[in-house]
Amino acid sequence: MLGLEDKLQALPKSPGVYLFKDDQGKVIYIGKALVLRNRVRQYFQQGHDGRYQYDLLVSRIADVEVITTDTELEALILENTLIRERKPRYNIDLRDDKSFPFLRITNEPFPRVFLTRHPVQDGSRYFGPYGDLFLLKGLLHVLRGMLRIRTCNLALAEEAIAKKKFKSCLQYHIGRCDAPCIGHETKERYGERIRDFIDVVLGRGGDVIQRLRQEMDHLAEEMRFEQAAQLRDWLSALDNLTQRQKVISAEPVNRDVIGLAVEDDIGCLVVMQVRGGRLVGRLDYRLKQLRDRMPEEILEDALQRYFSEPVSLPDELFLPYSVNQSELFSHWLSASAGHRIAIRIPARGEKAHLVEMARRNAELLLAEYLRAREKKERIPHALHELQRHLHLEAPPRQIIAFDISTLMGTDKVASMVAFENGRPARSQYRRFKIKSVEG
Repeated sequence: MLGLEDKLQALPKSPGVYLFKDDQGKVIYIGKALVLRNRVRQYFQQGHDGRYQYDLLVSRIADVEVITTDTELEALILENTLIRERKPRYNIDLRDDKSFPFLRITNEPFPRVFLTRHPVQDGSRYFGPYGDLFLLKGLLHVLRGMLRIRTCNLALAEEAIAKKKFKSCLQYHIGRCDAPCIGHETKERYGERIRDFIDVVLGRGGDVIQRLRQEMDHLAEEMRFEQAAQLRDWLSALDNLTQRQKVISAEPVNRDVIGLAVEDDIGCLVVMQVRGGRLVGRLDYRLKQLRDRMPEEILEDALQRYFSEPVSLPDELFLPYSVNQSELFSHWLSASAGHRIAIRIPARGEKAHLVEMARRNAELLLAEYLRAREKKERIPHALHELQRHLHLEAPPRQIIAFDISTLMGTDKVASMVAFENGRPARSQYRRFKIKSVEG
C-alpha cells in the first residue's frame, strides 16, 4: 500500500476531486482542482493560504484519495455530491436549522401534487424550497381545486383503470376532480393541467389565468352558473394569495437574490425568491467554519452547497459580488437548469436595492443568532457565586444531583436531575429502581 509521500509523487495532472483523510481513514476535507497534481501538493509546501484551520487541517492529513474527471465542471459536480454525502469536518457547513417544504409532482401517468420536506430521487419533480408554509398550503389548495388535480393516493395505471378497479370519490362529485380513476379523463388532458399548475407555480401563469377566465365566461353564457361561480371563487382566492406577495419588479421574472453577512467564524446566507416579479419567500442558512476566509470564497462555496440540493433554479441570480470562478459556476448552474442562468452583480437602481435588502436581512438574522448564542453561553451570576463559595477553579456549568429514597429500608429508588449553565436540562432527568445494592 502506497504511503502519503508516494501518492503525492504519483498524482495525475488531470482535473478531478481530492479527499483528505485522517489516521482513522475518515474523510476530513474534499476539494476540486483543474490540475490535481498542483493543487494537492500546495497543501504540503511552505506557506499558508490564509484560512485559520489550514495548519490544523494539514497536520491531520494521513492519506489522500483522488478521483479524476474529464473536465473541471464534472469535478465541481462530483465535489458537491461527495460533500453532501460525506459531510467533511473542514468544509463549509451550511445549516438551516429546519427543513423547508417543497412542492412535489410525482412521476406517474396521472401525477399527484403535495407538500414534502424530504425530497427523494425517484423521478418526481420538486419546486422550492419555500419559506412561507402558510402561503404554500393556500396556493396548493387553490390550484388543486381550480385545476382539478387529484388528491387520492391510488396507483392509477392505465391497465387498472381499463379493468375498472377503482370507484369515483367525493372529490369528483363536488367538481374538484375529473375522475381519471374511472376513465373520465385522458392522460394527455390531465397532463395539460399539470403543466398549467407548473406555470402558475413558476410565475408564468398569466396565460393560464386568462384562459380560465374565458372558460368562466363561457360557462356563464351556457347558464352553467354554479360551475362558473365555483371557478370565479377559485380565481378570486388565487388573486388574494398573490396579492400578499410583494411586487418588487415590473418584469415577470424569476430570480434569486443573494445576501451574505459574516462575523468571525460564522455567517448567514439569505436567498430571496422572486417568481413572476413577486417576492414569494425568503430562505436563510447559517454558515460555520469561516474565519479568515475571503467573502468571495465563502459565497461561492455556500452557493454550491445550496444549489446542489433539489431547489428550483431561477432565470437570474443576483449576487452582492463576484465569486472566484464565476464562469465555471454559471456554466454548472445553467447545465443543471437546462437553460442559461444569468448571473448579475447590480451596481445601481432597483436591482441593487434588492441585493442591499437581502444583505440587510442576512445581517439581521446573523445578529439574532449571535445574541441567542451569547445568551446561551453567558454564565449566570449564581454559578459564579457557587464557584466562589465552593472554591472551584471554574464555574460549574453542568450540575448533576441524585436523591435516594427507601420505604422502611426496602423498595429503594433514586432520581437524578441535571442543570446546564444554571438552567434545568429536563431531557437528562432520570429515575432508577435500585435492585443490586443492599443497605
